[in-house]
Amino acid sequence: MDRVQEIFRGDRLIQEFGMKLIEGREGYAKVSAVVEDRFLNAHAIGHGVLLFAVADAAFALSVNAAVDAVGSSGASTSSAPRSPERRCSANPASFTREGSRWYASLP
Repeated sequence: MDRVQEIFRGDRLIQEFGMKLIEGREGYAKVSAVVEDRFLNAHAIGHGVLLFAVADAAFALSVNAAVDAVGSSGASTSSAPRSPERRCSANPASFTREGSRWYASLP
């Protein structure tokens, strides 16, 4: 099993939220999750917590594909899923590495 798969399978939040790893390698990952009823906010749309968790998982898998790292990530969304059972996904635009630091460029 490669490193990204190992981390993906071992992350309890990723598993609890039912995320799917679409693609993962050093510097890039695409992750998705279905907006289930339990992830709806008071407006009956996908809760920001789910959207940010998916973006954070993509960030973490991208960086940790090469080296054990702990960092912070940020994300923005242009449109939230409007109905249950719609899939949301995140794939940060690019990551660059300078020495032991990783930098994310988000679209």
